[in-house]
Amino acid sequence: MKKNIIVLVFLFVSYIGKTQYIPNDNLDKLVSNFTKELIEKKIDTICIYESYSVGSEITFDISELNEREKQELCRDELINQPVFVFWKEKGKTFLNKINSCFEYSAIEILEDELWKIYFENTNAIEKEKVKNFEYESFINGKKISSPIFRDHSYHQNFKFIVNNKIVEKYFDNFKLQNETDNFKDKRLYNINYNHNTNLKSKKIIDILENDIRNIKRNQYLIMKKR
Repeated sequence: MKKNIIVLVFLFVSYIGKTQYIPNDNLDKLVSNFTKELIEKKIDTICIYESYSVGSEITFDISELNEREKQELCRDELINQPVFVFWKEKGKTFLNKINSCFEYSAIEILEDELWKIYFENTNAIEKEKVKNFEYESFINGKKISSPIFRDHSYHQNFKFIVNNKIVEKYFDNFKLQNETDNFKDKRLYNINYNHNTNLKSKKIIDILENDIRNIKRNQYLIMKKR
């Protein structure tokens, strides 16, 4: 058991390190330690989710916050978006938010669609690949497809750790767009739009994002300051 824990933690550390918005490994360690604690409690169904935009920073008007919100404000989240960990324990689903400022208590998620979709489509999700944004054009009478990329895009990633098996997917939101009209003043259509948006792993991303958005700020009860 201990050997499996070490392997999983080692693999997990490399996950958050792939993101470009984290300036140091502090968040990596926090998420890795939290995941290790779950595994040591013999919890074998875990999902880690992160969303972020490379090269951007969140702004807000502090005057619009109440006193409690000001006290619980984590300024580190303006640059480093928190990581969310879901897990299943004794038939219930829980969620926790991890940032560099506070340690929070777990929140129970009543809807259990996440695991249902995942376990019913595990094999398909493992094999799925997100295709690039590609458009078609004609050169010398021949139709060709060409990819285009966007440097500063919104990203969503998930990682499942189930019974020592790891499955992870990375989504660049630009690849999920149907069209773009700011590429050399042309409107281009993504020929991979239907493929990408109908992936089972995209359904997982939508569920994770929806679960997080449905949690109100005051539901994250602070246990202690880091």
